[in-house]
Amino acid sequence: MSTLLILRAVINSVHRMHHNAVAGSGLPLMVCVIAALLVAAVGAGDSLSATEPTTIPVCVVPQAASRPCMNADPNDPAWLHAVEIPKLTVSLGPAGKDLSAFPTKVLLMWDSNYLYIRFICLQSNLYAPFVGRNQPVYPGDVVEVFLDPKGDSREYIEWEISPRNQIFDQLITLTTDPKSDANGMLLPEIRSRDWWADRSWDCERLMTATRQIPTSGVNNAWIADIAIPADPVLRRLGLKQWQSMNVRANLIRYEWIDDAKEKGGKKLVAMNWSPIIYGCPHISPQAMGILRLEDSHSSESQ
Repeated sequence: MSTLLILRAVINSVHRMHHNAVAGSGLPLMVCVIAALLVAAVGAGDSLSATEPTTIPVCVVPQAASRPCMNADPNDPAWLHAVEIPKLTVSLGPAGKDLSAFPTKVLLMWDSNYLYIRFICLQSNLYAPFVGRNQPVYPGDVVEVFLDPKGDSREYIEWEISPRNQIFDQLITLTTDPKSDANGMLLPEIRSRDWWADRSWDCERLMTATRQIPTSGVNNAWIADIAIPADPVLRRLGLKQWQSMNVRANLIRYEWIDDAKEKGGKKLVAMNWSPIIYGCPHISPQAMGILRLEDSHSSESQ
């Protein structure tokens, strides 16, 4: 087993320890950061390729000072108190070679009832040909959120939101312990036998809103506001409210660009917060980053 996989296992174990740790203890995050730094320092003996992730990101998420309006208003003052992830990066693998990430910001904050996430997507073609709940909106422009509150990769949730505020959500379950490659993607035998996606599952009390916003007088950007309710998401933890805790997560943006050489005349630019193989966030639970929900209104991310 590579050092990367061993240290990823350490991070997953520490994440689970967090839920049993003394309230306010910084030990779990400290060990996660140490493990991430060790991964980044792995020597030549591990034979990691240049496209393999060497760390997972951690973002400290503050409590909301006030509840956002949830109407994708770019001037909503509640978001001034959110932490900002300033950019997403192009996903790993040859499909993303020579592609550049589109400017994207993600804002996050929480209260006891909701985890609030805002995507600000610039330079967009606003390509959204599909409508209807749980329709395949991902062949168009979307933002995506993946959450694994328990952190064991055995059950996690995916949400996708299009510029037209069309929602796709599904509950993903593994019926065995996860096994992944060095990029955090589930092995083929796990995906074929023990990976199950329930597209009939709808997240109760989910709130979303989108708005197209002009830049330089042209509607070529959009905002997506997402409020993820605690009760249906934290069921495996026996919780009904968000609290100070660690949550495994990934944040994704898909932007489709015109390309006459591609089938259908469109080419996908896949972007992520925590590095994953191109187009495979749904089968990469062990590559998720960590959102650390804290009780203070001050925050930082990396």
